[in-house]
Amino acid sequence: MGLRIYFDTLSHESGPIQFKENSTLLATNTKLFLAPLIQKSDPIQLKEVSTLRANNTKLSLENANMKRDNKNLTDQLGNLTQAYTVSESNVKNLSAGVEELKTRNQELETKTNNLTQQIQDMTTNWNELNVSRAQWSIDSYCKQPDKTNCHPCQRGWFHTEPSCYVINDPPWRTWEEAREDCKGKNSDLAVAHNPAEKRKSQKKLTM
Repeated sequence: MGLRIYFDTLSHESGPIQFKENSTLLATNTKLFLAPLIQKSDPIQLKEVSTLRANNTKLSLENANMKRDNKNLTDQLGNLTQAYTVSESNVKNLSAGVEELKTRNQELETKTNNLTQQIQDMTTNWNELNVSRAQWSIDSYCKQPDKTNCHPCQRGWFHTEPSCYVINDPPWRTWEEAREDCKGKNSDLAVAHNPAEKRKSQKKLTM
């Protein structure tokens, strides 16, 4: 209201001196009028400034946290990269180990097949040997020609419980040579197991 009245007064006065005075009065009144307005708006501005400062502090804190999180993630990425490199190296080593095991497995399979064949050959030979020994036993222990009347000792040997004996004719041999000769006849050097067997053997030797 004061401003409107003042402008009305200023507009009705046309003299230079009066205009200057009115201008001075206008400036004074404007200052007096605006001062309360600024004073009234200061609390709002202060509140806004305070809010802006609080937001700035919050954003600064969030920025610091983000920087810290970024550093942690960078460190974790470095650790994961190193772990991946180690894992990749381990995979290569394991792959090489698997190939080596495959090669060894193939070698073992070949050896197994060879051993299986050898066992089969030995089994065949053993069976043939058993048949041959059985036939030899029949020919040696049973009378000709029906081969039904068999004796505990082969032909040319004499029986004294519990063993069969044979006396070798000269030439004389060493103990080792005599034993080898006995082994060739599927036997061994005579050993008396008791006094009775010893007497019977000695009696046969003196006959």
